[in-house]
Amino acid sequence: MASVVALDRAEAAADEPSAGPAAATDETIEDYRVGLFDCLFTNMLGSVSGYNLVLHGLAIGSTAALSPTGADDSIQRWFWRDNAILGDGVTEAVFVSGWFTPLIIPGSIALAGLAVDDGEAASAGVTALQAVGINALITQLAKWVTGRPLPYDNGLPSEDDGPFSIERSDDGRAWGFVFGGGVAWPSGHTSSHMALASSLVAFYSDEHWLPFVAYPLVALTGAAMLEGDHHWASDIVAGALIGHAVGWTVGSNMRRSYDGARGLRIDEPSALRIQPAASADGFMLALAYEAD
Repeated sequence: MASVVALDRAEAAADEPSAGPAAATDETIEDYRVGLFDCLFTNMLGSVSGYNLVLHGLAIGSTAALSPTGADDSIQRWFWRDNAILGDGVTEAVFVSGWFTPLIIPGSIALAGLAVDDGEAASAGVTALQAVGINALITQLAKWVTGRPLPYDNGLPSEDDGPFSIERSDDGRAWGFVFGGGVAWPSGHTSSHMALASSLVAFYSDEHWLPFVAYPLVALTGAAMLEGDHHWASDIVAGALIGHAVGWTVGSNMRRSYDGARGLRIDEPSALRIQPAASADGFMLALAYEAD
């Protein structure tokens, strides 16, 4: 009789829904969020390879069109002749705040997501922080290599550069191409804000209003850098292109990681990519088409 009772109990237990590993897995998926260093090396490499080579090439090409031709000089001198669009107050406010907003905005999004247990928001903030960090590495390396002087403030040399000695010039054709020279190219303010904007837009691809808020703020930053004599026009164009390459790469990859971990289907779109290729005859760029 005891064995029959034990068997009945075992069968009843087997019929009850399990609250074991499956339930824990569902909860884990629901609370999943990407980490700050997730896909880091993939994102770093992807930011400077594939189709992003086109954006980096455009950054260099646009500078080659604006700097040697004197277009940079003409644009800057237009502002030196007291032609203001934003005004000194706005340009300086954007310049000062621009050192902090690329960290404050995504940091706030991440902390808010953690506070309300919103894994998507926390992941978005972390994604943007990683994009800003990768962009900072690429931008700073480019500054050190090119050594381009910043434009004069209001067209006049300054006797006091403050706590840091920053090389300036009234010649948009001047380049140092040495480590430790000028720090103009590309614009770090512009590239960091573009990396922030593009990473969030790519991560929140279904939020169709977001580009109309994020990218105008990037444009405001670039305009303030130009009018405030913090950068040449080509610095700003190059910064926007580089920042977009980094931001879109990080935002897209992190979104795929987030969706994949939550069991959602990930569709890899067809893409035309430009990739470097080495051969016995030298180095070339190859076109590659990736189908679905």
